[in-house]
Amino acid sequence: MKNYLFFTGIVFSCLGFAQPVITNSVVQQVGNSSTFRVYNAEIISAGLSGANVTWDFSGINFTETRVFDYKDPSTMPGGSSFTTANLGLDQNGDPQFYFIASSQDLVQIGGKIATLTEDYSSNTKKILSFPITYGNVLNDTFEGTAQLATILASRIGTSVIEADGYGTLILPYTTFNDVLRVRTVSVYEDELLGNVVNSGVDTAYAWYVEGVKDYVFTHTRVTSNTFGDVSYGAYLDTMYVGINNLSKQDLKFGVSPNPASDELNISYHSKSGESLKIELFDLSGKLIKSEEVLAGKGDYKHILLVSDIRNGFYTLKVSAGKQSGIQNVLVSR
Repeated sequence: MKNYLFFTGIVFSCLGFAQPVITNSVVQQVGNSSTFRVYNAEIISAGLSGANVTWDFSGINFTETRVFDYKDPSTMPGGSSFTTANLGLDQNGDPQFYFIASSQDLVQIGGKIATLTEDYSSNTKKILSFPITYGNVLNDTFEGTAQLATILASRIGTSVIEADGYGTLILPYTTFNDVLRVRTVSVYEDELLGNVVNSGVDTAYAWYVEGVKDYVFTHTRVTSNTFGDVSYGAYLDTMYVGINNLSKQDLKFGVSPNPASDELNISYHSKSGESLKIELFDLSGKLIKSEEVLAGKGDYKHILLVSDIRNGFYTLKVSAGKQSGIQNVLVSR
């Protein structure tokens, strides 16, 4: 018999806090990547809904690390099937997802998981609408096709997207305040020649922090005739240990290549020729490299050598005065 461990960790505060409002600042951009730690969601509950909640997941252990690369959909293998997509998500080839991202919403137009290909070109599947805050409920319908191996079926479904809680989220490496949780329940059926050949219910919980790209925590349960009953989850490995103001990303900069083998090219637009502080942290929050440079006005580039450090995941922090920005980078040879 399995032993189930539930991290509900619900604490209701007697003090009232402002309800967080989430905008499209949480949507990733082409050229960026996110690192997630995958945990065993079969033994963990998503917790309760409500106001001023504390979700304590500090005790979870991750089983593996995955990198989510956000690409131009046209450069991905299935991009020719989703020409209206402007954002692609590639998890090392499988799965892959295709989205249309705007200031108003984020919708899925297609995806590929193992031998299953989903196409919602005829009626996209909504992920989020912006802005969203506690108590908001959105009803959506989606329609398209689902191809499993050589079998192509028509798919139709409905989703209820509800911001069902807000409060504090405690992860193994840090605590996020002003977190909004969004619960999405999607029900669908696949038909072939007038017969239902597959049906399913997906229940997904995602926790968001304004200003932090991607969800910071997710817990999903998938129940279908095809895949059975499966739960999975992951949390954003921001590698922000020891770094303050996690959700505040004032300074924008670019990094390439990522992954990098020998050097990181940091690009930045300087309006006044300010002094930049460039810092590289490891997973524990230990400072590995620190350089201060004077950026010239206009477009500025700086090379940070990483040929002398170990392969692995790092956090790159660039600061100019009171502004700072953070990006995850991977060193791999």
